[in-house]
Amino acid sequence: MGALLGTQATAGLNAAEIGLAWGQTIVAGTYEVGAPDLENNPVRNETIDRAYALADTPTTNAQFAAGLRQLEGRTTVLMTTLPKNRWAILARGTEEEIREIDMKRLTEIVVSLVPQQPSFIKVGDYFASGALRAFDLGEAPMIRIVPVTLEAHFPEGFDRPNQPALTSPFESSAFAALFGLELPTGVEWEVAAADLRDERYRNEKNLRRVAHFHPTRATADVKTKEPNELGYFDMLGNTWEAMANPYIEGEENREFRGGCWFNRPERVRAAIRYGSHPDGWDNDRGFRLLRFQDSPG
Repeated sequence: MGALLGTQATAGLNAAEIGLAWGQTIVAGTYEVGAPDLENNPVRNETIDRAYALADTPTTNAQFAAGLRQLEGRTTVLMTTLPKNRWAILARGTEEEIREIDMKRLTEIVVSLVPQQPSFIKVGDYFASGALRAFDLGEAPMIRIVPVTLEAHFPEGFDRPNQPALTSPFESSAFAALFGLELPTGVEWEVAAADLRDERYRNEKNLRRVAHFHPTRATADVKTKEPNELGYFDMLGNTWEAMANPYIEGEENREFRGGCWFNRPERVRAAIRYGSHPDGWDNDRGFRLLRFQDSPG
């Protein structure tokens, strides 16, 4: 049959069928983020130029599975970077179908979907297994095209429908892009954390009202703790959430926020950020989707 190319790769995929619910909308404006005691996230003002809402929970196993069912077995994608830490899907198919894409045709797809990018593209293969070959479309400015295969990860104790889905950041980005959604940036996520940034949540008793963390043996079902003032559950604890942006601009590691199920309370804090490579999943990593106010889904 061959891979689905360009806009065909996402045609018919419906975010409304994943089962997402959305928290309160964050309006465009200037917001204070950061903390005075964190060198990697100092206090500053950041401008949000587009209203958005986050999913009210991290993406759950049930929601991830609902998305995978729509892919009908064609779960390997090629995606490329867009401005502002966003991604575009270039192709979708089985791994075998993706391997057979002609480089000339791939170049045409890139130029048609991302016309502001140069026509010579350096394409990287980030699969640790080397399952897909790396394409090299020229020597000029480098634009990464990343092959990703989406799959459910169910280690023992993490497989209930309402536990957070465990994914790599590349899987999270691909899932979002397939359904016309986004991952938040660290700034967008921290603004949505809202009252969870308050000093009162440095107190462990208060923190336990809203967060699932040490001592525990695994993630918890979402919505077993109180939401923040904007209607967002599990912003703190349960799983670290992958952000759209790199931890350090220009480097590979992706930013994560929120803390996880095995962290001690001092790590479960809205202002804390850390970085890790985007092509590996683990039992402490999940993601939450973002929808811009003027987007479908």
